[in-house]
Amino acid sequence: MSPRVAGFFANEARQLIPSRFCKAFIAPDPNDPTAILGFYTLSSAQLRKENVSGGDEKRLVKSARGFAPPMIRIGFMGKDDRVPKGFGTALLIDAARRIYVQDIGAWGIVLEPENGTKNDNKLWQWYQKQGFKACREMDGTAYIPLSALLPELQGGT
Repeated sequence: MSPRVAGFFANEARQLIPSRFCKAFIAPDPNDPTAILGFYTLSSAQLRKENVSGGDEKRLVKSARGFAPPMIRIGFMGKDDRVPKGFGTALLIDAARRIYVQDIGAWGIVLEPENGTKNDNKLWQWYQKQGFKACREMDGTAYIPLSALLPELQGGT
């Protein structure tokens, strides 16, 4: 297990999960049930509509009468250093599907990439490739509508 993944479960998880600040979702190693390939945490969140991009803000005003979009926060996400390329994307898709299938009222996912949303940040560049956008007026915070991760939602279902 990578030091980052081990560190989360040794430290943060022990406080946050029992206090119901978040729920952790784990991708176990099918070859070793004691090993973790990756994980993420989800908790509720909200963004002011002014913090989403101009186009998304217009859609929110039109479809939701300007209410702040309900979001789900990925607070922590990590993967073992040995997992194949594409595993991080699979974790994001799993999170989006979990949110949608559980019938949680959420418009999108929000998170704070390590080192923020600076263009020289490799992690932020990866999130951008997944479709995340930097929040306006909130340095270091990014969001993505669920419909951008789940093609089945493109029609507004």
